[in-house]
Amino acid sequence: MRYCAQCGNELDDRYSFCPYCGTPVEEMKSSKDRRRDSYAGSIVRCPSCGAVVGSFMAFCPTCGYEIRNAASNSRGRQFEQELKQAASVEQRCDMIRDFYIPNTKEDIYEFFIMATSNIKAGGPDTDAWLAKLEQAYQKAELVFGKSPELDRITETYEKYSHMGEVARRASGRRPSIDISVGIATIIAGIALTVIFGVLAATANANDLASLIYSDLAIFGAIIALLGLAVVVPKKSDNSGDSEKDEK
Repeated sequence: MRYCAQCGNELDDRYSFCPYCGTPVEEMKSSKDRRRDSYAGSIVRCPSCGAVVGSFMAFCPTCGYEIRNAASNSRGRQFEQELKQAASVEQRCDMIRDFYIPNTKEDIYEFFIMATSNIKAGGPDTDAWLAKLEQAYQKAELVFGKSPELDRITETYEKYSHMGEVARRASGRRPSIDISVGIATIIAGIALTVIFGVLAATANANDLASLIYSDLAIFGAIIALLGLAVVVPKKSDNSGDSEKDEK
């Protein structure tokens, strides 16, 4: 039993036209054939010999013809141009985090190259690239499955994830717990200095207690300086670490 593709009513096999809307049966058949022959994507062929050319191939594997401008209009290249128009670092980071990575292998490869290049270069947007690299790797696991291609991507992902963490530490950022401990140390040192300084001033100058109070006040000042060293980043040390990383 057949049904009209236009109005959905049931049709007898003898009908050449739908008795309800008048659509020709032959037109329904051709429309059905066209739907059956549709494809989800396209095949790239060599313009010289017609052989199928794989992704990111610079030359045709059959005749050696040089393939030019294979990815000139890729989504990754468009995204790079959009990032150059960002008005601030915050806007650039938001654009990186919001970027949707396409599901094709070519786009995943291209984004990996883009992300790892920016992570290697370092900069204020490194955290955003690291977060996006994690998303790209999760998508690669789904798209590539268990394959040698995924093994290569995994190796790159692990390498640059570690490199990004090193760059983050070299940027001079201090963990919040270190800052909290440093501030507490400064407060404790100042308190000891003030308390024992007052006691030393009020005690007899030749008394043993006065000497002890003075020593404790100096000890408090040393503690405060140590806390200050924890809170304030050392720019010279950071620059030295950066030079070591580059070497």
